[in-house]
Amino acid sequence: MGKARYAIYYTPDPESPLWNFGSQWLGRDAAKRKDVKRIEIKGVKSSNVEKVTQGPRHYGFHATLKPPFRLFEDHDRSMLDEALEAFSMAQEPFDVPALELAQLDGFIALRPQEPCKALDDLAAHCVKDFDHFRATPSKKELEKRTSANLTTAQHKMLETWGYPYVMDEFRFHLTLTDRLPDQDRLDILKGLEDAMENILSANPWTLDAITLMRQKKPDEPFYEVKRYPFTPHAKNRWPVKRKK
Repeated sequence: MGKARYAIYYTPDPESPLWNFGSQWLGRDAAKRKDVKRIEIKGVKSSNVEKVTQGPRHYGFHATLKPPFRLFEDHDRSMLDEALEAFSMAQEPFDVPALELAQLDGFIALRPQEPCKALDDLAAHCVKDFDHFRATPSKKELEKRTSANLTTAQHKMLETWGYPYVMDEFRFHLTLTDRLPDQDRLDILKGLEDAMENILSANPWTLDAITLMRQKKPDEPFYEVKRYPFTPHAKNRWPVKRKK
């Protein structure tokens, strides 16, 4: 269980206002692999922000495309890197509807204002096309997931893909908080709406890269390994031949 875990995420451009805000909100920049000074939000105590962002801080500011996994035996990071390079070279950048702050299952996240098929398709391909890299989750890991009141469909996704919230159960989101009591959630949501007004008004936006993240040990945070830009006017060069 000491093996590193990897994940395929969407992360904003590390020089963008959105990335800077998300990193300052969480107090950690996963691309630069360092802690950063937290941004001050009007009406929200900094000590409370630290308390309600522990989970998102651990994973870094991101939206999950392929959830964390350990590498299958006989596969290594160089093979994963090669496959991600080929995959990203075959993807064209695409526009995504404007982001908005939303309440999602008790936590606060950034979500597209409208459905986006291209986004859902990208996530599905990341889950499916890289699944041969994924080692089977341990019994303990599966038990942890199955104790979360999953639906029948989510149980099926867990059995097939090692994670319940993929494919038809996928909802793109950039997580900002842990699950919160109603009043705390409303107070923080109001503070974030004021603080992010200029950033969100710059939408819609273009998704033009995916990011490989790594966690060395279970208690350590995830950090960026490499960002893979998409290719304008890409030709369909995916899938590439790969070993099973």
